[in-house]
Amino acid sequence: MMSSSNFTEKKFKSQDREGGKNTFRFCQLSLTQTAKMRILTASLLFFLFAVSITEAEKCEGKRDIVFLLDMSGSVGEYNFRTTMLNTVAKISNNFYIGPYNTQIGVDVFSTSAKTSIKLKDYRNGYSLNRAIRRIKYEGGYTNTYLGLNHVRRHSLSYRYGHRSGVPRIAIVLTDGKSQHKSKTLTAARNLKYAGVKIFSVGIGYGIDWAEVHGIASYGRKRAAQKLSLMVQNFKELNTSSFRHRITNMACNVGSFIKRKPLPQLRPSKFKGLISKI
Repeated sequence: MMSSSNFTEKKFKSQDREGGKNTFRFCQLSLTQTAKMRILTASLLFFLFAVSITEAEKCEGKRDIVFLLDMSGSVGEYNFRTTMLNTVAKISNNFYIGPYNTQIGVDVFSTSAKTSIKLKDYRNGYSLNRAIRRIKYEGGYTNTYLGLNHVRRHSLSYRYGHRSGVPRIAIVLTDGKSQHKSKTLTAARNLKYAGVKIFSVGIGYGIDWAEVHGIASYGRKRAAQKLSLMVQNFKELNTSSFRHRITNMACNVGSFIKRKPLPQLRPSKFKGLISKI
């Protein structure tokens, strides 16, 4: 028969072994969670640092840009005001705005064409942004050729704020077929002959791609692709990838991207910050 002292001793040894296992498991779990937290925090810091660099990119240099926006009945007021104008406003934020940098104007077309914002109207991005978002929708037919002719005759003229020797760019956004395709292509050709680079964007599957493609200019080299894009719907205009693509295309005409100065973060401090987590 086992004595009570031997039984008690074995019982305590068993508890010690189980306690040790539990302690080991707890320590192992704590170390794993700590490692995960360090990795997660380091990844978050890296992401925030990368985002701050991306958001700091702005295009500097002189260029005169006119957005020519389709506000025909097929676009609709919601798509025009909520999506199209919002996209143009955000793209304008990617440029330094002013008489010594980029100037941006906005024309609209439907049954007729007119200028909503002249190149010379605003000298800073904040005022320009507010003005873009206040443009009113009217609706009507899709007379694209009238818009292109208006840009050539008025919007990119010296009277409206064009500066001598500065590159001129027209960015056309449309969602459908124009009422007069031949007149549209002729107007686009005349605008290109006048020395204006045309970017054309077709929205949705109802567009005439041959027409949208025909409106656009070529890139820097004749063999380069034309400066035309097609997006599936209005929502795609709101994507950062679309805005960055338009910005880069326009920025490549006459200048370059400049990064805003960012606070310097020394590698030693960055490592120290992670090691303390």
